[in-house]
Formats: sequence, structure tokens, C-alpha cells
Amino acid sequence: MYKKNSFALVYCLSALILSFSAAWFCLKEANFSYSFWHDHTSIKYAIDEYGSQNHFKQGFELTSKAEREALFAQIAQAVVNHGKGLADIRFKVAGHESQTLLREAEVTHLQDVANLIDLSPLLVIPALLVWLLQLGFLVLRRLGPPSFVIQSIALAGGMGLVGLVVLAIGPVKVFNQLHIWAFPAGHQWFFYYQESLMSTMMHAPILFGWIAMEWVCLALVCYGVLQILTAKGLRLWQARAAQVEA
Repeated sequence: MYKKNSFALVYCLSALILSFSAAWFCLKEANFSYSFWHDHTSIKYAIDEYGSQNHFKQGFELTSKAEREALFAQIAQAVVNHGKGLADIRFKVAGHESQTLLREAEVTHLQDVANLIDLSPLLVIPALLVWLLQLGFLVLRRLGPPSFVIQSIALAGGMGLVGLVVLAIGPVKVFNQLHIWAFPAGHQWFFYYQESLMSTMMHAPILFGWIAMEWVCLALVCYGVLQILTAKGLRLWQARAAQVEA
């Protein structure tokens, strides 16, 4: 029973990592739903309020929704492309010359984010290999996938524990501490709205919270789809193998 549960736990974790990876790809292609969050959260109002207060750039509050979406898409594309082009992102509004969107400190921060994203294959590729090895084992032994109940218990328990820890410590404290651990010492990662159009156009960290929620929900959907397709595939394989032997 212990080996069976351990197998199920590893299977669950590897499938979950793959599901989060697939969900990230989908969100990236959808520009992380920036258009929706712009209209249905506080982002639009933050831009209206703080855009005119920026100490270094002028007129950002005059940009249209379409322009903001395009600028966010350029940032998102750059951070998943090793940070290339971050310093070249520009915007222009009536009455002002063309301006770069990001200051040097913001470019450095987003480059740090890009560097972290570049490390994601170190997690995803091993998870894929482990999942494929376990799937191969199930095929050779003509077994079904690990019990969905056991997987669900492991998944719910793990996510519940993480959620309780975050709530106990405080989401803001967790957010800040993760940034301290993740980014090089001396690199600015906290920006006041009056000094950063990046923070203003995302109403950071508000947008990050909504994206995180969306990412988790979509990952769980991907996880369920993966489980259904895997179970169905294993059943079809076993049926064909039985027909061949007959």
C-alpha cells in the first residue's frame, strides 16, 4: 500500500507540474487576460489616478485600452524571450514625444523575472520524464492510472497546506519574502506607482493575484483533462492488447 500511495503521489506531482506548464502556455497566448482584468478590476482606475503622477514619464493616463494591452503584451513576450526588447518598449500620446515605457531599474527587474522563467525547464522536463516513465510502467503492467481519489486527496492536502501557510503568514509577507529570495540582492523589485509605469499599468500586485488565481484554476482543468485522457488511453491500449492476444 505504501508503494502504491508513493507511486500515486509522484504521479500526481509530475502531472500537476505539467498541468501548470500547459496552463501557463495558454495564459501567455491569451495575454494573461489583461484585457479582462483591465476592465473588471482596479487596473483602469489605477492608471487614471497614478499615470499623471509619474515622476519620470508623462501622459500615460491618456493611453487607450488597446495601447495598454499592446504594451503589456510586449512586456509579457519579452520576459518569456530571455528579456529581449524590454528597453525598447515605447509609447506615445498626443502632446508628448515618444517615450520608453520602462526605466533602467524596471528593465533590470523584468530581466530578473525572465531569468527565472528561463529556469522553468529544469522543473518541467524532469517532471515530464518522470510522468512518461510512470506511464510506461502502467502500459507494461497493463494497469490503470493511480486512483483519482488518492490523487485528489494528495492534491487537496498539498494545496490546502500551502493555502493555510500563506494565510497564517499573510499573503503580502509571503509575496515580499519570495521576491527577496528570488531576486539578486541590490536589485529593486518594489516600485511605487509614482515612479513606475510598469507597476501602474498592472496595479501591482493586484494583477498578479488575479493571474495567479486564473493560473491555478486553469491548471486544475488541465490536470483533470490529462487524467481523463490518460485513463481513456490506457483502457484503449489494454483492450487492443487483449484483442491481439486473443
